[in-house]
Amino acid sequence: MNKYVLVTSFNKDGFEKYGRRMLDSVAKHWSPEIDIHIWYHDFDLLAEDGLPEADHISYHNLNDVRELILFRNRMEDFEPPNWRMDVVKFCHKVYAITETSRSLVSDPEDQTPYSLLWLDGDTVTTDRVEPAWLDSFLDHSHDVTLLERPAADYAETSFMRFALWPDREAAFNVLEDVRSAYDTLEVRGYREWHDGFVFQRIINLHCNHGLLVQNLSPDAETLDAFHTSPLAKRMEHFKGAKKDGPVANTREIPVVVQPKDSMPDDYIKNNIVENIGLIGKWVERCRVHDGRGVVVSAGPSVDYSLLRQKYYDGKFVSKNHILCVKHALPKMHEAGIVPWGCVVLDPRPIDGESTHGVLRKDLFENIDKRTIFFVASMTDPSVTRHLIEKGATIIGFHAYSNAIQRVSAEEDFPLDPDTVYITGGTCAATRAVGLLHTLGFREATMMGLDGSFPEPPDEEKNDKITSHDGKEREKYLSVKINDKSFWTTGELLAMAQDCERLFDKTDMDIELSFIGEDTLCAETWKNRKIHELKNLKDVARGY
Repeated sequence: MNKYVLVTSFNKDGFEKYGRRMLDSVAKHWSPEIDIHIWYHDFDLLAEDGLPEADHISYHNLNDVRELILFRNRMEDFEPPNWRMDVVKFCHKVYAITETSRSLVSDPEDQTPYSLLWLDGDTVTTDRVEPAWLDSFLDHSHDVTLLERPAADYAETSFMRFALWPDREAAFNVLEDVRSAYDTLEVRGYREWHDGFVFQRIINLHCNHGLLVQNLSPDAETLDAFHTSPLAKRMEHFKGAKKDGPVANTREIPVVVQPKDSMPDDYIKNNIVENIGLIGKWVERCRVHDGRGVVVSAGPSVDYSLLRQKYYDGKFVSKNHILCVKHALPKMHEAGIVPWGCVVLDPRPIDGESTHGVLRKDLFENIDKRTIFFVASMTDPSVTRHLIEKGATIIGFHAYSNAIQRVSAEEDFPLDPDTVYITGGTCAATRAVGLLHTLGFREATMMGLDGSFPEPPDEEKNDKITSHDGKEREKYLSVKINDKSFWTTGELLAMAQDCERLFDKTDMDIELSFIGEDTLCAETWKNRKIHELKNLKDVARGY
């Protein structure tokens, strides 16, 4: 019979911010049939009051692991230039997992088939977790289970499963190779040094020799794979800035928007078919270069004078490549700026009214042929035809979405499995970052992504709208972050969530900067920079 073993770890800072909450929820909801191994480092966890105590819960000090201390000592003088190279910070997960796996297989007479589960310490369990529930979605015929995502070339490692069965050594060998990469300092030869990249690199190598990997998040479109997996039914992963306080409305409950495609699946599929015939050139992966992308959304915070002064020299060919959304295009022209590109990501007809209350057709009244219109294949063909009639320069791209994920298996789906998809969220501005990355950019500045607006009139605050599922919902939301309140809508809040994922900087190797203040997205960015500074200080203290 399969035996589940759960592993997690944290330091003092992590324990105080989220670890105690995680432990309390695990002790409350996880079955006593599942052994819980809690690893800690650089503080005395056992001296803390109120720790859960049970026969199936055990505590282990990572500072007792000789190889970990040796590894950290050898890296003592290294100062990571960014989080991707912060090898010391992310090594503790590796040593906690591998020490536990070694203990489970140390007795040759023990023939128990173990499933070793890793769960990040910034996770809260909200409902009962029994072995039978885990069995319902974990495929025991596979050696490893991951949360894969097309938005990155490595899985989200907030949850992993490794099959440590007496007659199957594949998963154990993966863990031993990961451990060896740290013990021998082999990791220093890798492109990135964080655990996600290291695990994926070694798992990929083992897949070439028969390792079987189950993907637990086939519907993941963005960075956040956890919440598209079955785990989300009974757990909440407070990723990134949410660790210290998720965005919440003024009633102090988490506000999580689940965006839906604005048009039916068949409609979007037909758009793709027609656009393939209309557009002659398509985005392909490009070599990395030193150009900078400047993504301009349509929020009122955009300072077009600053944009012109700092990033636009009047020359169409320069290091700075301004890429705007369609709602920002008329304002660009008013400011005397010819953007390098404009991202069009909207499956609705050209004659309709946009979410900003203007006719989409009016947004394309003035067209400069020097501007490249990057048109998503899901865009309504009436938009594409209008741009063609206006003489626009068009390059198509394929935007990955929930609709495409659902219809891609159909026999008449027009795109092949090797299609280059652009990921990046629900709005054109965040999708533009994925587009820039595919085009070889590794530096991007973002502006005009507000996610909020001034307080609406009192008579409008209780207005309702009918959403895509036919249910009536509040039109305006009051949300709070960093003790600051902002007014927003469901659509803008979805954009703010996309920004939060981008600001975590774990879905692609592109350095982001952000211009703006006193908006919801600006506060989210501020959270990210505060965490980065805190992490650097921790490293400097020998974290």
